[in-house]
Amino acid sequence: GMVTTGIVGMLNPLCTPSRDPNGQQFILGLSMLIALAEHGPLPNIRPSMENLEVPLITLRDRLCKTMLSQLTKPAPAPEFSVRRLISMGCMPLILRFFVRPEKPTHFFDLSKQHQMITTLVLHRVALQASAKGPEVVFHEAVLLYLAYQVQNNYLEMVEGGLARLSEEDVPLFFLSTQAACLALATLANNRSPDNAREQVQYTLETTSAINEVVQLLAYPQEKMDVLYRHKMECVGAAATLIAAICPRPMTELVPEAQLESVQSEREAAALCLPVLEELVAVAAKPLLSILGGCDSRPVKAAACMALARLASTNETTQTIMEEHGAARVVAGLVPHRPAKPSSFAVPADVQRTLEKDVAQMTALSSSFFRFVSCLARLPDGQQAIQTFGVLRRAVERMDMGGYTHQDVAARTEIAMLLARMANKHSVEFGSTNDLLLGAKQKVLPRLVEMLSPRYSRRARFHAAYAIRCLGDDVMRAVPCIIDNEALMPLVSIIAEEKIPHPLLREALVTVKDVAKFPGTPYTARLVECGALHALQHIGSDLRIDKPYAGMSDRIGLGDVAREALSIVSDVNDALIAGKAQ
Repeated sequence: GMVTTGIVGMLNPLCTPSRDPNGQQFILGLSMLIALAEHGPLPNIRPSMENLEVPLITLRDRLCKTMLSQLTKPAPAPEFSVRRLISMGCMPLILRFFVRPEKPTHFFDLSKQHQMITTLVLHRVALQASAKGPEVVFHEAVLLYLAYQVQNNYLEMVEGGLARLSEEDVPLFFLSTQAACLALATLANNRSPDNAREQVQYTLETTSAINEVVQLLAYPQEKMDVLYRHKMECVGAAATLIAAICPRPMTELVPEAQLESVQSEREAAALCLPVLEELVAVAAKPLLSILGGCDSRPVKAAACMALARLASTNETTQTIMEEHGAARVVAGLVPHRPAKPSSFAVPADVQRTLEKDVAQMTALSSSFFRFVSCLARLPDGQQAIQTFGVLRRAVERMDMGGYTHQDVAARTEIAMLLARMANKHSVEFGSTNDLLLGAKQKVLPRLVEMLSPRYSRRARFHAAYAIRCLGDDVMRAVPCIIDNEALMPLVSIIAEEKIPHPLLREALVTVKDVAKFPGTPYTARLVECGALHALQHIGSDLRIDKPYAGMSDRIGLGDVAREALSIVSDVNDALIAGKAQ
């Protein structure tokens, strides 16, 4: 009620641009506006002459803590508060109070506690993505402030400044270090502005805060340290930030994209390579050290994601493998496969061993398998993945666990690994397809299941891509694809309205492979599944390839559809003629 009856209009004169944001009237006005954004019953706001006698430093601290309190309450309170503050037009005032855009060195004028609380406030606002939190705090001054926080806190760590902090400020210190990294990562990942990642990376480079971020990756050393857990959380946050500032080739964005990349894989990689090589040079070694020596699963998962982003080109993958021995580090994280008894009766101790193995395998993060799939870009990586038994274990993981978010995410990344490992042959291991297409392993049933619209866009694309790659082994794979009832899900994808083009291509190519199978024994099944109408619709849509004019590294979607259609149509005509007789 108070908001709509004009109290905001009454308070706004206290917070005009001409007012000093460090002045009493500005702080009092902003404090009352922030109080109006409280989730739940609005507080009683009684202007009092006593407020004019409160010391400025007390008013500032009170405002900071009130804002932080609102943003740390259980959901949906933080989102409500951010939405209300935005609707009242308060966010520019809040940024002006907290980071002083007109004064870039404002950070260094604040007390340590004020610095740290401000960082927590900025991070908490940035977390409210559905309320457009990242957009409203994305500002050059905010990026600079957060970079200074990372630098300043790291220097405090190495110079013994922690000893000078009060007992209550020590947890706040580590929280603010973590929050600064995570806030920068959140802003770098945001879609607005278009160059968000570049701006964050530029700020870290120009302030040299990137050096402190990398140093945080190598911190701490001793588990006996009473602050070990706090420090490890900072390590995880630093790894998350490294992942966020890695440029991503357009071809790497394809699984989640609506349209295909207009760039070839080589062109897309070339645009990102200079920055990625710089980051690999400073961050790959400490990130791999985390995998080899850290016992925190969340931190390992963050490190794997950063390494996967760094290894998004062939060149950087080669460097990570050759100079840092990534394959051996990865192999060390995969539990050894226990021997399974051949008899039906499983002794209790063996059963416990098998259950422990499943628990260890399902504990491996999806980002771990994402990184492994990156190593499989190169022949050396593929060889190492087989030599160390990682491929077999990944295949077994496909049938472990249930349908938790973690299980589905792991299978999603393993699907890309299987796609890159399909059709590989060696004297030592034979054909990978012996493993991937074997009925015992249940790879295809899992992939077919993941084609369903109830799975994420990324999961569906990876599954379709893996099936398509396996389908290149036409004589062996196509009958397996048929036996595992993949036709109907693939045709459903082709017929789906507004289907993402990358997913459509994989389904089309597999359907074409099925149609071209020698003797066309499965084409009638395609007709039964409704492929004829779906292919006609795509083949006659002249707009479908318009976004890709001039693309030279692959044929158009319409061309793939028409190629399959010509075969399916011929078989359908023959079936009709046969029935007529």
